[in-house]
Amino acid sequence: DLQEETSGQFSGIGIEVTVQDNKLTIIAPIADTPAEKAHLKAGDIIVAIDGKPTREIGVYKAIEKLRGKKGTSVLLSILRKGWATPREFRITRANIALHSVETKALQPGLLYTKITSFKKSTSLELRKQLNLFTQQQPVEGIILDLRNNPGGLLEQAVDVVDIFLNQGIIVSTRGRQEDQNAIFSAHNNSKNTEYPLVVLINEGSASAAEIVAGAIQAHKRGILVGSKSFGKGSVQTIIPLPDDAGIRITTAKYYTPDDKSIQAVGITPDIIIPLQEESDEEKEESASSVQESALPHHLPREKTTEQQGQDNELTQKLEADNQLKAAYSVLSSLIFHTRQITRQQ
Repeated sequence: DLQEETSGQFSGIGIEVTVQDNKLTIIAPIADTPAEKAHLKAGDIIVAIDGKPTREIGVYKAIEKLRGKKGTSVLLSILRKGWATPREFRITRANIALHSVETKALQPGLLYTKITSFKKSTSLELRKQLNLFTQQQPVEGIILDLRNNPGGLLEQAVDVVDIFLNQGIIVSTRGRQEDQNAIFSAHNNSKNTEYPLVVLINEGSASAAEIVAGAIQAHKRGILVGSKSFGKGSVQTIIPLPDDAGIRITTAKYYTPDDKSIQAVGITPDIIIPLQEESDEEKEESASSVQESALPHHLPREKTTEQQGQDNELTQKLEADNQLKAAYSVLSSLIFHTRQITRQQ
C-alpha cells in the first residue's frame, strides 16, 4: 500500500496521518479527495474509526481501516481544536489518483504550480510543465503552492529544489548510524533561477514539502507566504514486504541548509497570512466589490473577451483564497521591481 501511495495511486479517503502526542493526527487531506470534500483539516485528531478507538488499535491497523474498496464507507470520530467533543464524519472511499503537479498561467508569464505530494514522478512532471510554458512565453514568476502537501519521497523534494537552485546544500539528514547521515546539494544546471518565486505553505505542509520550503527560504531564493508548517522533520524509509506491501520506518531527521531541525517545530513563513474562511454571504459581497486592478502592481494588458473571462476567474479565485491573493500580490510586486531594474539596465 505504501508503494502504491508513493507511486501515485491507492484506494481510501485521501489523507496522510501521523502520531502526535500519542494521538492519530491528520497531516493534510489530499486535494480533490473524499477527505477534502468532507472538510477534514490538518491537525484534526482521529479519535475512533468505525467506533473503535485509535489508541487501542494502533497506527498501522488504523491506516489499514482507513483504506478500502471504492464505494465503501468509513465512520470517523474527529476532534478539532475548539471543539468540546468529537464529531462524526461518514466518508465514502474512492480511488485516489495522485496527480502531484498542476501548473496554470494566472497571467502571461506568471505561473501557479500546485504540488499535492512528492511521488516518484513529481520532479519530472514539474520539469515537463515548466518547459512547456517556457516554450510558449518567457516565465516572469512562479507561485509554488505546497499547502496541504503531506510530503512523500525525499529524493523528489531534493530534485524539485534543484530545479530552482544552482548551488548550495538543499537538505542534510542525520541518524543514529553513520550511513544515515547525508548531504544533498544542488547542481549547477538549472535554468529557473532568475525569475521571482513565492512559496505557499500552511499547517498541512509536512515532511518533503518542508524540505522544499526550508531550502528556498534558507537560500533566499523565494519568499514564503502563508502559515507555519506541520513540523514533520523525519526521514522515513520503506522496507519492502511480501505481496508488494511495505512498512515505513523513521530512520533519521532532516535539517535545512541553515542547520535547523524541522521536527515538531515547522517552517515559519516570511509573510504570515492565516487562512480566512469566509461565509457564503461574505464571498458574494467581496467577489462583487473587489477587482483585480485593486491589487498592488497588477499586470496591465489589453484584454480580449476570453482574457476578460480568465480575469474574472482569477479574481474569484483570489477572493476565495486570501493566502493565494497575498502570494499573487507579493509576486506581482517582485515582477514589477524586476521589470524596473531591467529597464534601468
